Amino acid sequence: MNADGSNLQSLARVEPYTRHEQPRFSPDGKQVVFGVSWKTDGTYDPRVFKVATDGSEPIDMGPGKTPSWSPDGKQILFRIPPDAGLDMTDGVWVMNADGQGRQHLILGFQPCFSPDGGRIVCTSSHEGQDNIYIYDVLEATSRKIDPLHPKITGYPTWSPDGTKICFIGKKDSGEFDLVVADASGSQPLKVRLTSADLSQSPSWGPDGKILIGMRVSDGLHRPFTLDPKTQDDPQVLEKLDDDQEFRDASWSADGKKIVVVTGRER
Repeated sequence: MNADGSNLQSLARVEPYTRHEQPRFSPDGKQVVFGVSWKTDGTYDPRVFKVATDGSEPIDMGPGKTPSWSPDGKQILFRIPPDAGLDMTDGVWVMNADGQGRQHLILGFQPCFSPDGGRIVCTSSHEGQDNIYIYDVLEATSRKIDPLHPKITGYPTWSPDGTKICFIGKKDSGEFDLVVADASGSQPLKVRLTSADLSQSPSWGPDGKILIGMRVSDGLHRPFTLDPKTQDDPQVLEKLDDDQEFRDASWSADGKKIVVVTGRER
C-alpha cells in the first residue's frame, strides 16, 4: 500500500500456510521476502519466500524465518529456529538472493543488516533474559547492548544513518517501551514511548519516522507512524482501511510504500 495507507493491493498468499510474517522490501523495491510457518494441518514448517512486487508466483527459498535484505540486495539474512525439526544449526544465517550459498553466522534471531552492510543487529536469549547483539561482519566480533528489559517483544531495526537502533521491550508491569539506543553503546538508552498497546517490531523509515504496530479499541492491530525526534503521539495512517487487521508493517527504501500482513476482515 501507499505510505498513507491507500491503494491496498494483494501481493502473495502461500497455501496451505495460515501464518505469513515479516515481509521486507528489497532495496530496489522490486521484490519482497517474507516468512511462512504454520500450516492448516497444524504442522510447523518455517520457510522463506520471495515474490516480485508485480504479484507473480512466490518462490520458495528454503527453510528459515524472519528474512531481511542486505543493503545491496545481494544477500538475505534469516533465522533457523531450534524447534523447526531441521538438521541445521539454529541461529542467524545468510544466503545469496537466489537462495544459494547458505552460511551460518552466529546464534540469535531476527537479524537485520545495518544500512552500510557492515554490521548485523540481532536478539539472543540466555537464561530467560533477552539481549541485543551487534555483529561486525568483517571482524566477526559481537558486542552486547543491555536492553534493560527481560523480554524483547519487538525486534531491533536500524536508523537510516546507522547510528541508532530501536526495539520494543516488555516491562514487568506488562506495558511496553519503544526504546532508542545508540548503536555504538556510548549513550544511555532512551524510552520514546510507553504503552500497553505497543505490538510487533518497529521499522525505521528513510525519512526518520518509525512504523510501529499498536492495538486499537476494536482489538485489531494497525500500523502507526512515530517521529522519534519529537514527543508527538503516534499517528495512524491517514487512509488506512478500518476493517482490516494489519501486522508486521515495513517501509520501502524510498519511503513511498509499505508492505504489511493483513488478517481476515471482521
